[in-house]
Amino acid sequence: MSAILRAENLGKNFGGVRAVRQVSFEVAPGEIVGIIGPNGSGKSTLFNLLSRHYPLSQGRVWFEGLELTNVPTHRCSRLGLARTFQIPSPFSRMSVLENLLAVYRPEPLVVMKERAGEILRRLKLDRLAAEPASSCSGGQLKLLEIGRALMTRPKLLLLDECVAGVNLVLRTQIIELLQGLRREGLTILLIEHDMDWVQRLCDRLLVMHHGELIASGSFAEVTQNPTVLEAYLGR
Repeated sequence: MSAILRAENLGKNFGGVRAVRQVSFEVAPGEIVGIIGPNGSGKSTLFNLLSRHYPLSQGRVWFEGLELTNVPTHRCSRLGLARTFQIPSPFSRMSVLENLLAVYRPEPLVVMKERAGEILRRLKLDRLAAEPASSCSGGQLKLLEIGRALMTRPKLLLLDECVAGVNLVLRTQIIELLQGLRREGLTILLIEHDMDWVQRLCDRLLVMHHGELIASGSFAEVTQNPTVLEAYLGR
């Protein structure tokens, strides 16, 4: 099956620092692919390149066959590529519902409200719809961050540590949510450190270290790779 996302020789330099170096990979439609690696290995920078938050220093990105190299961030979102951030930043004085409605879509308000209600029920945040986002717990903010991304009707969802610091109940809820979204056809690329969670959820893993992609494959393959064991697992 042809790739929904293809990255070719991606690179990003910050002055003399090479944060990402010649990273190439593909993601097939319907996959859940995890990106793992030590802190500072370039995972979030890679997400910023894929979603066009950072300009590329080198390389090219394609989404559904369309090259994104010079496409602005808002256009990527409208094409169906959405992302979350490691640290949620909601509009704290706005209600949970208003945070979802603030996401731009070229749709009538009544349609937006209907979709927002469906998403809140699915996230089990509907009882908080009228509450300010500032009243949400850390885990609920992670869910709200996912909800805002889902409001764009994505085809590919990039998740940056969406269960970090989340309690076991909400973590299980997020796993079930993502599995359900995949069954509905959504493709997911995620960054995560929790290896148990990654093993349960992901079809494949990409492993980064010092800005480079050092391994890819199933959980069993990458966790038995000597280079990965030394760089990531400390063995």
